[in-house]
Amino acid sequence: MKKATFNKVLLGIVFLLLTPSAWSQNPEAPGSNRVKQVFDKASGRASEAVVYTNVSLIDGTGAPAQERVSVVVNGERIGSILGKGASLPAGVRVVDGSGWFAIPGLIDSHVHLATMPASDIARQHLRRHVYSGITVVRDMAGDTRNLADLTRAALINEIESPDIYFSALMAGPGFFSDPRPMTSALGIGPGNVPWMQAVTADTDLELAVAWARGTGAAGIKLYADLSGELVRNIIAEAKRQDIPVWTHQRVFPASPFDPVEGGAVSVSHACMIANYALQPDKQYYGNDDPPDYSKASVDDPIVQQYFRALVEHGTILDVTLDIFPEKLGDSIPPFLCPLQLAADLTRAAHEAGVRIAAGTDWVNAGDDPFPPLFHEIELLVSRAGLSPAEALQAASINGAAILGLEQSMGTVEAGKLANIAFLEEDPRSDVAALKSVVLTLKRGVAFRRADYQHEPIPRVRYPEM
Repeated sequence: MKKATFNKVLLGIVFLLLTPSAWSQNPEAPGSNRVKQVFDKASGRASEAVVYTNVSLIDGTGAPAQERVSVVVNGERIGSILGKGASLPAGVRVVDGSGWFAIPGLIDSHVHLATMPASDIARQHLRRHVYSGITVVRDMAGDTRNLADLTRAALINEIESPDIYFSALMAGPGFFSDPRPMTSALGIGPGNVPWMQAVTADTDLELAVAWARGTGAAGIKLYADLSGELVRNIIAEAKRQDIPVWTHQRVFPASPFDPVEGGAVSVSHACMIANYALQPDKQYYGNDDPPDYSKASVDDPIVQQYFRALVEHGTILDVTLDIFPEKLGDSIPPFLCPLQLAADLTRAAHEAGVRIAAGTDWVNAGDDPFPPLFHEIELLVSRAGLSPAEALQAASINGAAILGLEQSMGTVEAGKLANIAFLEEDPRSDVAALKSVVLTLKRGVAFRRADYQHEPIPRVRYPEM
């Protein structure tokens, strides 16, 4: 926004706020409506009414596709879904979607945008995301000074980006010699900042959770070096303060059952289930002494017991298949299990009734015009045995559930946010159709794929350790 335009908007807001009618409690009062209009404009919100006609709707609820329907969008929300032949509302702009397939906007439930803050590079990744049909990402710990700025800019469409929901991290003091929290707390130091807190049995958890919430975080991530009792106590306090807890599947030395039974909303990384079954008594976080993954089995009683616990407590498994290598080798970090084992664990968890979410924990090659979530979804189908519809739900409604936002996103239904991806090809038989995206709506704002010109995205440069 140009400075002169911004000043005019700001003066308009001040004028309206000084107008007595603007403070009326009656939502129909003229002043109240004018204030809302000015604020909507200043906040980058969609306000236009648009109807997308003649689309095949795959609404993400599991219901059969609806053919030749019209999706009415009122500002940033879906107003209604009209069947074939229904009369269109008057005074709205019409977009002919003949030949298009409408699906819920995609959600990547595990990204890292600011482990080492580099806003220009993060914005390039985010731009690629939103022009590819991704409307929401969950960042799993980084520098929240940077993430809060990106979140605000995305929400008001100051940048082309999905909406961002980020976490604040808690771990035991031993974790904070790791280079990642160091780079996420540059200028201050990890362990003693609200977004990277070292906690112990002596920590005032009421204050620690409030401190984390004060960063603007949508959730608290538990990482490592925490006892089972401390994990449960953190989750209990977070529940009291109404903020979800997301964890690694293993938080060493806590048992993986501690966060699940304590009420964690999600756990990450399918591979860690095998890690626990092979080394149940490991007491510390670290990548030395990796297990022999060739001895892992999805039929292991510990693995099956863990699946039952996930189902019983409704905990969502963010599997991150995209990070696991096809084959292990000298250049592969020894703590990673092979992709086939991770996929087999995901398949077995899904068959046991565990709810699966699609997250990547990775950024793919900068010369790829599509984001890594597409590969994650493809792996869920080709290697883990989910149907295309189930894989799409993993990347939509299940991601919304992790955020506690199922009532406002994750499916294409009246009243929900207008987060929709329009495709030229049918994804019901082949998820490769996601690459036929022609239009993304994020809160009703349109991002046309034809307007996206991909340029190679550089890698983040980390300090030399």
